[in-house]
Amino acid sequence: AKVDNHSIALDLFGESFAAWEEAANIAELSGRSVELEDNDDPLIRETNDVISSYHESHPSKHPYDPKSLKNTTHLKALSSALQVASSHHALGVELSKGTSEDSEPFEKAIDHYLQALEFIRVAQCLRAASDDLAMGGNNLAGRRLTVVPRQLTVLMASVGPEDMVENGEEFIKQCDLLNVQQQLGISQAALRLGHRTLSNKWLLKAIDSLDSLDSLHAPGTKKE
Repeated sequence: AKVDNHSIALDLFGESFAAWEEAANIAELSGRSVELEDNDDPLIRETNDVISSYHESHPSKHPYDPKSLKNTTHLKALSSALQVASSHHALGVELSKGTSEDSEPFEKAIDHYLQALEFIRVAQCLRAASDDLAMGGNNLAGRRLTVVPRQLTVLMASVGPEDMVENGEEFIKQCDLLNVQQQLGISQAALRLGHRTLSNKWLLKAIDSLDSLDSLHAPGTKKE
């Protein structure tokens, strides 16, 4: 049932992203658009190459794109982006539990993890931009962005989404934790597909991320 909830949540968020696209146009007209470069991580490119056959057979697998959030600086969009990432992660975990010799479930799991990573990356960039861009005058956009369907109950477990976004340090921590989860998930799924080298690369990346997370968020640690 929980897996079904995550699938429904992803579909319903597509409706909300349409509103965010409209709000993004308003932001552009106000000179508040945010530039966001494509992710050029070579490990992600390598991973996409591994599941290229899945991409070819599922060209319209997602009803929305993280790029839909690129031009909005509204904080409510960020909490929703992490909720989407959490749902992608949950679906990836469920797919990775299978015992089938068919490669597609594990390729699909990796695809979900990669989608989660991209939403996290976009959310982090927009959160950083929100500290620099004036939020005044976006009241109309704010009202449009609050039309997230009531059926969406998949929230970050440790803290309320709005409180989390307002607290920059907590937001970054949640992003870092989610990133590690995706990296470990890809490592496991790649191993199930027989790509040991790729699996080891993602595992090492997760270990590095954990080390960085531990040093950044350890009690008493002060950021420069």
